[in-house]
Formats: sequence, structure tokens, C-alpha cells
Amino acid sequence: MLKIIQGTMQLTGRLSPKLSANIAMYLSSRPRRHADSEREKAQQSQAKKITYRGALGTENTAWSWGRGL
Repeated sequence: MLKIIQGTMQLTGRLSPKLSANIAMYLSSRPRRHADSEREKAQQSQAKKITYRGALGTENTAWSWGRGL
């Protein structure tokens, strides 16, 4: 898969550097999804879910583990 992406980026870089930059930005801003580990699941179960509305009207979610300092 990596070889396909490298070849595509080389080709688009020659044809359209701007398109190549946009593709690179898209790929690098999308992290790979993976299953949560047992440790992550245990920590998540102890958190409090907080939902709030952002400045642009978007609904956001945060997690809290206590009151802080």
C-alpha cells in the first residue's frame, strides 16, 4: 500500500504540485484508526463525558478524569 501511495504522490507531484500537496495534507491529517487496548478501555470507563457547543456551533466532546489542580 505504501508503494502505491509513494508512486501516486510522485506522479501527482510532477503533474500538479498543488494537488500533490493537497493529497499529502489530507493523508497526514487523518490518523489511522485502531482498536482500543484494554488499558485504554479501563481508563475510558473511569472518565466523565462532557459535551459542549463550540464557537462555530459545532457539538464537541471532551473527557474528564477529576477536578484538576
